[in-house]
Amino acid sequence: MTVSQALSCNLSPTRFASARMDITATLLPHRLRECRLMASGNNVVKVAAWNAEWAKRGSSRGDKIASKLESLEADIICLTEGCRELLPDDGFVIESDPDYGYPLVSGRRKALVWSRNEWKDVDNFGHLSLPSGRFVRGLTETEIGEFTVCGICIPWRNAHVNGGRKDRSLWEDHLIFLTGLRSIIESMQHSSFVVAGDFNQRIPRKWQPIKVFEAMQATFDGLADIATVGTVPVIDNQVIDHVALSPDLEATEVFGIDQHHDNGKRLSDHNGVVVELIKAG
Repeated sequence: MTVSQALSCNLSPTRFASARMDITATLLPHRLRECRLMASGNNVVKVAAWNAEWAKRGSSRGDKIASKLESLEADIICLTEGCRELLPDDGFVIESDPDYGYPLVSGRRKALVWSRNEWKDVDNFGHLSLPSGRFVRGLTETEIGEFTVCGICIPWRNAHVNGGRKDRSLWEDHLIFLTGLRSIIESMQHSSFVVAGDFNQRIPRKWQPIKVFEAMQATFDGLADIATVGTVPVIDNQVIDHVALSPDLEATEVFGIDQHHDNGKRLSDHNGVVVELIKAG
């Protein structure tokens, strides 16, 4: 029922007030988003993050992932466990170091970040304590100004436990990475930044050990807001691919990328996410 419909129904004052509250509850989130967009000059940046599960261009799965990424019309894409051929042609790509401690496969990268605009100040080392090959960052221009984007692929619980170097215990590499990432985020506190990629944790906690979840919280607490927590619209599920924003950036919309194609076939073992953001304030 619209306001005009409520008026035309000749409702009692009490019922009209109730109807008006229902209408307001329905429209307010949308109107608030419109107001924020107007205040920002309608300049919105769309950031996507998705793990491609090593899909290759030329395969049915890889070609469908590439097509889906193209259709997003994103400004920034963080692709994890992928290759640059999956990313749109009309942009610029930075990559993590190819060596992440497992046998090298040509073209594979744990983290790649694509932008519509050129990159500068590119760094794929990050911090001395970071496990190698899982981090890249650069500065790029967007509709809301320059900001740094960090593309990350945080090790899963079994990284180098039963495979690779076989020198880690469960979650050890994951926790080491979070410690180094905290230092990196602290170093960016006086600038705008986005941290996107495969966090390998659902937020809020679902099945991961409490100490691991608390380490994730400690990494971002007071420094950045993870915009993709909870159940994500469109896919109606939690995700482990996330986007975190510096305090001067604000998410206006968040939605998921279905891990399945329209025909029901699986494209990846991850659902992806898209965040539309503006300058806060």
